[in-house]
Amino acid sequence: MFLLVGGCGLMAHLATLSVCILLLHMQFLAGQVVATLTAMTGNFFLNNIITFRDMQLHGWRLLRGLFAFSLICSFGALTNITVAQYVFAHSWPWVLAAIAGVMVSSVWNFAASSLFAWQREDGQ
Repeated sequence: MFLLVGGCGLMAHLATLSVCILLLHMQFLAGQVVATLTAMTGNFFLNNIITFRDMQLHGWRLLRGLFAFSLICSFGALTNITVAQYVFAHSWPWVLAAIAGVMVSSVWNFAASSLFAWQREDGQ
Protein backbone atom coordinates (compact mmCIF):
# COMPACT_ATOMS: atom_id res chain seq x y z
CA MET A 1 0.00 0.00 0.00
CA PHE A 2 2.91 2.33 0.72
CA LEU A 3 4.01 1.95 -2.92
CA LEU A 4 0.52 2.88 -4.14
CA VAL A 5 0.51 5.96 -1.94
CA GLY A 6 4.06 6.72 -3.06
CA GLY A 7 2.96 6.52 -6.69
CA CYS A 8 0.15 8.98 -5.94
CA GLY A 9 2.71 11.18 -4.19
CA LEU A 10 4.97 11.07 -7.23
CA MET A 11 2.09 12.09 -9.48
CA ALA A 12 1.14 14.91 -7.09
CA HIS A 13 4.79 15.98 -6.95
CA LEU A 14 5.13 16.07 -10.73
CA ALA A 15 1.79 17.84 -11.17
CA THR A 16 2.72 20.49 -8.60
CA LEU A 17 6.18 20.92 -10.09
CA SER A 18 4.68 21.24 -13.57
CA VAL A 19 2.40 24.03 -12.38
CA CYS A 20 5.29 25.75 -10.63
CA ILE A 21 7.60 25.61 -13.64
CA LEU A 22 5.26 25.82 -16.62
CA LEU A 23 2.51 28.11 -15.31
CA LEU A 24 4.12 30.09 -12.51
CA HIS A 25 7.56 30.24 -14.18
CA MET A 26 9.37 29.36 -10.96
CA GLN A 27 12.97 28.23 -10.96
CA PHE A 28 13.45 24.45 -10.66
CA LEU A 29 14.77 24.56 -7.09
CA ALA A 30 11.86 26.64 -5.77
CA GLY A 31 9.35 24.45 -7.61
CA GLN A 32 10.99 21.30 -6.26
CA VAL A 33 10.67 22.62 -2.71
CA VAL A 34 6.97 23.44 -3.17
CA ALA A 35 6.28 20.10 -4.87
CA THR A 36 8.16 18.15 -2.19
CA LEU A 37 6.25 19.78 0.65
CA THR A 38 2.92 19.34 -1.15
CA ALA A 39 3.52 15.66 -1.89
CA MET A 40 4.87 15.00 1.61
CA THR A 41 1.74 16.44 3.22
CA GLY A 42 -0.56 14.59 0.84
CA ASN A 43 1.31 11.34 1.43
CA PHE A 44 0.84 11.68 5.17
CA PHE A 45 -2.93 11.89 4.84
CA LEU A 46 -3.12 9.06 2.26
CA ASN A 47 -0.88 6.84 4.39
CA ASN A 48 -3.06 7.57 7.40
CA ILE A 49 -6.18 6.48 5.51
CA ILE A 50 -4.78 3.63 3.40
CA THR A 51 -1.41 2.23 4.48
CA PHE A 52 -1.78 2.50 8.23
CA ARG A 53 -5.59 2.29 8.40
CA ASP A 54 -5.38 -0.21 11.26
CA MET A 55 -3.53 2.47 13.27
CA GLN A 56 -5.31 5.48 11.75
CA LEU A 57 -4.69 8.71 13.63
CA HIS A 58 -7.54 11.05 14.62
CA GLY A 59 -7.89 14.35 16.45
CA TRP A 60 -4.79 15.55 18.27
CA ARG A 61 -2.96 12.31 17.40
CA LEU A 62 -3.47 13.22 13.72
CA LEU A 63 -1.83 16.61 14.25
CA ARG A 64 0.98 15.09 16.32
CA GLY A 65 1.42 12.45 13.62
CA LEU A 66 1.58 15.08 10.88
CA PHE A 67 4.17 17.01 12.88
CA ALA A 68 6.22 13.84 13.53
CA PHE A 69 5.91 12.72 9.90
CA SER A 70 7.00 16.15 8.65
CA LEU A 71 9.92 16.27 11.07
CA ILE A 72 11.02 12.73 10.22
CA CYS A 73 10.57 13.21 6.48
CA SER A 74 12.42 16.54 6.51
CA PHE A 75 15.67 14.57 6.12
CA GLY A 76 14.16 12.76 3.12
CA ALA A 77 12.82 16.06 1.76
CA LEU A 78 16.23 17.71 2.05
CA THR A 79 17.83 14.72 0.35
CA ASN A 80 15.16 14.80 -2.36
CA ILE A 81 15.72 18.48 -3.07
CA THR A 82 19.52 18.17 -2.98
CA VAL A 83 19.63 15.17 -5.33
CA ALA A 84 17.08 16.68 -7.71
CA GLN A 85 18.97 19.99 -7.89
CA TYR A 86 22.26 18.17 -8.47
CA VAL A 87 20.79 16.06 -11.28
CA PHE A 88 19.07 19.08 -12.83
CA ALA A 89 22.30 21.10 -12.67
CA HIS A 90 23.98 18.35 -14.68
CA SER A 91 21.70 18.96 -17.66
CA TRP A 92 19.04 16.36 -16.98
CA PRO A 93 15.43 17.29 -17.80
CA TRP A 94 13.53 18.66 -14.80
CA VAL A 95 11.08 15.73 -14.81
CA LEU A 96 13.86 13.16 -14.50
CA ALA A 97 15.67 15.25 -11.90
CA ALA A 98 12.49 15.43 -9.83
CA ILE A 99 11.91 11.67 -10.11
CA ALA A 100 15.52 10.99 -9.03
CA GLY A 101 15.02 13.12 -5.92
CA VAL A 102 11.74 11.44 -5.05
CA MET A 103 13.16 7.94 -5.46
CA VAL A 104 16.13 8.63 -3.19
CA SER A 105 13.95 10.05 -0.42
CA SER A 106 11.26 7.34 -0.60
CA VAL A 107 13.34 4.69 1.14
CA TRP A 108 14.07 6.91 4.14
CA ASN A 109 10.52 8.20 4.33
CA PHE A 110 8.99 4.70 4.41
CA ALA A 111 11.33 3.36 7.06
CA ALA A 112 11.18 6.39 9.28
CA SER A 113 7.45 7.04 9.04
CA SER A 114 6.49 3.45 9.73
CA LEU A 115 8.72 3.46 12.83
CA PHE A 116 7.85 6.84 14.29
CA ALA A 117 4.70 8.49 12.91
CA TRP A 118 2.25 5.59 13.29
CA GLN A 119 2.76 3.82 16.57
CA ARG A 120 0.26 1.84 18.52
CA GLU A 121 -0.67 3.26 21.90
CA ASP A 122 0.22 -0.11 23.48
CA GLY A 123 3.82 0.18 22.14
CA GLN A 124 3.47 -2.42 19.39
